[in-house]
Amino acid sequence: MKVKTILAALLLVASTGVFAQTAEKKQAVKKTEVSSFKSIDVDAQIDVVLIEDTKPGGIYLVGEEKLFGDIKLAVKDGELQITSRKDMNYKSRITVEVHVNGLEKITVQKEAVVFSGNTIRSGKISVLLVGGGKASLKSSGDISISSGEDTELMVLHKTAGVTVVNK
Repeated sequence: MKVKTILAALLLVASTGVFAQTAEKKQAVKKTEVSSFKSIDVDAQIDVVLIEDTKPGGIYLVGEEKLFGDIKLAVKDGELQITSRKDMNYKSRITVEVHVNGLEKITVQKEAVVFSGNTIRSGKISVLLVGGGKASLKSSGDISISSGEDTELMVLHKTAGVTVVNK
């Protein structure tokens, strides 16, 4: 009986180690260039990092390479539109790094998360949060934030030049 108990315990420990090992998903990076834009509309469940840069227009997709085809990037009438072909219900989200200069407007929809990797240098930025979109931004200029009824606004550090409108 004692041998069976020890054998069962060893088998349990050995099998736990085998099943605990999961393959680490490889992160890939894809660079894309787009024409100039002054506003961004994010309508996808992704993370977007805004990087202030003297050479705007560079966009990097970071994540699983097989998911890159689901992200659509287009510039229409001076607005960079970031959408997905289908709902992104993946364990690993895609991160889109967008290099910007002179950004004026950001629209964040569909549970997207937009944050700045450094301080965005702009006279005034208008931010619209809709449908669970989230934003965390640093700006050297004024920020005007508005949201739909379904979005809760929280300003962690209110300073001069920040206007908050909750519809």
